[in-house]
This record gives sequence, C-alpha cells and structure tokens, in this order.
Amino acid sequence: MEIAESCADRIDALLTDAIMPRMNGRQVAQRVLALHPETKVVYMSGYAPRDVLDAETTFLQKPFSEEALLEALRA
Repeated sequence: MEIAESCADRIDALLTDAIMPRMNGRQVAQRVLALHPETKVVYMSGYAPRDVLDAETTFLQKPFSEEALLEALRA
C-alpha cells in the first residue's frame, strides 16, 4: 500500500492474493483503485474458490504459468 500511495506514476497492474492475513485482496484492490483507477487488477489464490470473487473479476488459480498471467493481464 505504501508504494501505491506514494506513486505519482501510473500503476498498470496489481497482482494480489485473494486471501491474506490483515487485508484481503479485494480491500487492497479497492484502496489501489481509489488512487489509481486505471490499474488492472488480477486476483490469485492457491486455495480460494473462484466463487469468492465477482464474475467480472480476473482470477488465477495458483500455480499458474507465465502465459496464463499474460492472458489475464490482457483480458
């Protein structure tokens, strides 16, 4: 969050885990998007079911390939 808050430049992408200890991925994304609305958000998780997130959400199940990440970023 410190990087996003102090960054004056464009943040093209945010790759965040869906489930984390203090702040979940959705909360992180909301805070980053409030500062940088142009940011493409991709959620990932090794154990979160896909239905935890909205249908419009870009989600990658861990482990994933470089190709899958590139495809998600381009979506």
